[in-house]
Amino acid sequence: MPKYLNTTTLSISNFNMDCDKVVELMRNAGITGSVTKTSSVVCSGEKSSCTRTFSLEPGCRIVGLKDDRVKSTWNTMKKHFNLDCAHVSRPGFFSGCIHDYISVSDDSKCPGFLSER
Repeated sequence: MPKYLNTTTLSISNFNMDCDKVVELMRNAGITGSVTKTSSVVCSGEKSSCTRTFSLEPGCRIVGLKDDRVKSTWNTMKKHFNLDCAHVSRPGFFSGCIHDYISVSDDSKCPGFLSER
């Protein structure tokens, strides 16, 4: 089985995202993986409704995380970049909100996100 199928991808974004800083934080914490710069189109304004005004939001995709490092990586990035949520993908196992991924509950912690368990 290819190595990447046994790993997890964490996608994070906000308007202050700096992928070089993500790499530095990972290196300092001894977390292995590959970081790719991303750009997302997001609704501007209130979270409850899209005002048809859109913005570009910079982000980073962290690929190759070992499953036992996802939570610690998330906590490091959440604290440094003041993040509320992130997307996690592990092929054949899960795709959805980080809070649902690390939660022991079956209740979603991220309204608006669909996940598989």
